[in-house]
Amino acid sequence: MMIHNKIKNMLSEIKPFKKERVSDVLKQAGIKVKQNRYFLSLPAFIQPNVIVLNFWYGSQIIQRGENIIVDWKFPKKSENHSVRMRLVDNAIKASIENKIAIRIIVLDGEMRSKGSKVSRRGLDQAIWRVTKYNRNTGKCTITRGDEIENAFDDLSDAPEGNKSPDRSKANINIIERDQRVRLHVIKRSKGKCEYCHILGFLTVNGSYYVEAHHIISLSDSGRDTIDNVIALCPYHHRQAHYGKDADLLETKFKKVLKNLNCEKYD
Repeated sequence: MMIHNKIKNMLSEIKPFKKERVSDVLKQAGIKVKQNRYFLSLPAFIQPNVIVLNFWYGSQIIQRGENIIVDWKFPKKSENHSVRMRLVDNAIKASIENKIAIRIIVLDGEMRSKGSKVSRRGLDQAIWRVTKYNRNTGKCTITRGDEIENAFDDLSDAPEGNKSPDRSKANINIIERDQRVRLHVIKRSKGKCEYCHILGFLTVNGSYYVEAHHIISLSDSGRDTIDNVIALCPYHHRQAHYGKDADLLETKFKKVLKNLNCEKYD
């Protein structure tokens, strides 16, 4: 299902108006549904491309300024948390560590410590991201908004990046990259390969898939800046690494970025 780029950030907009079946909302989110009552009653569902969490409208999901957030806390004392809370915490940490987008099932009704009663249920159409997480206190903020890599209409100022990225670990092929540069390039591409201009395939999260490629690799003293990173479809990305015309592609990629960024290569 396609997710719109423009999303109204008013709490009332996401209040569910009917009680949808759990199996239906999970399918909408891209979760493979098991015909198992216990599975359908879980508070958190984790798959490689998406995590789905249940939160309560008006108590856990609240308005904070212009943002809609989930304000949640995982108690660190074992006697104060349940297995269900542990599942939610594990899902949140998986989202952070693996950069997995979150979808939220909005619950409305009577939230109780035991025996909560759901009167309405629905899947919010936005992508959510963990914006704060304190491992010491267990406090967590999940913020509602567009998929970062699909927010085409809000391209922020280009990040400075790093002209001399840390190559101290280059001997084991690990060079730290600036994720802001990658995200900027993905946004800039608007879901299209910047070389062949073909739209990437649609992912379960509603974004179009492209990959960020360093034209001059960091291991070859390339810069981790937007004038050295191009968004490519998987085909041309693999060709750039393994094709016999890789050198020719490198020249063409530089021309593309020169036009895009209006900058000259040093």
